[in-house]
Amino acid sequence: MACPAKGLVKKFMMESLVKSPSDTNPSRMPPPYDPASLHTMLRTREDLVKRVNAWEKKFWENQQQENK
Repeated sequence: MACPAKGLVKKFMMESLVKSPSDTNPSRMPPPYDPASLHTMLRTREDLVKRVNAWEKKFWENQQQENK
């Protein structure tokens, strides 16, 4: 190894060194969403964003009322 590391650092680097290629196949990407699932997921996300925006608006309105 061309690294000047010594002690535990060098030990850990040597232990993590790749000695041969992997025998397993790479992981597969999950299949794409079907249109109905994608629509449901996007709709849920949109509803959650709207809910958080409403909470933020209510919080800032309450802050303004308390500061008066």
